[in-house]
Amino acid sequence: MISVDGKPYFGNMISSEIILIPMLLLLFFMMFILIKRRKLNVLNGITLVMFFIYLYNLISMTIFPINIFNSSNLIHNISFGKQTMFNFNVMDMFNYLPIQIWGNILLTFPLAIFLNSLFPNKFHGWYINIIVGFLSTLLIETSQLILNYFYLGYRVFDVNDIILNFIGYILGLIIYIIIKFIFSRKIKFLSITK
Repeated sequence: MISVDGKPYFGNMISSEIILIPMLLLLFFMMFILIKRRKLNVLNGITLVMFFIYLYNLISMTIFPINIFNSSNLIHNISFGKQTMFNFNVMDMFNYLPIQIWGNILLTFPLAIFLNSLFPNKFHGWYINIIVGFLSTLLIETSQLILNYFYLGYRVFDVNDIILNFIGYILGLIIYIIIKFIFSRKIKFLSITK
């Protein structure tokens, strides 16, 4: 459901399974071929599967469901961008429920761990991680804004989500660094890059 000027509009919902499951199956197939050709070992494959499942859930929670309105729907008589689209009030964060705060932090927490363990040669410093952490949260919010503008989604571009997602990414990076320090030899086996 989309609400424009207080009036609800109902469209058909496209769930994440329709689009993401075929993509996930294709990734599993490609990974299976790489394992068969001995370009990946089984531990790499398991870590990669966990990463794919995480990405699937991340996209499912932040982008889907997508609304599709049939051609006879009255929403087509309204110009785009009439929904509430932005929240730049940082003080709103103090009104969030703890589950909203922790949910946003935990959303990107695994991303830092997966990227740094699977691609340590690419993500070996704070600078690149800060850029990737910020850009990934900005990409999520910008996607939500674009979908919202065209009445495909119902989420708002929220600066608080960017802050909390970024904090989650940095906390994930810190945990990865601690784990790497303690288990330096074992964590190298997770890397899929040489």
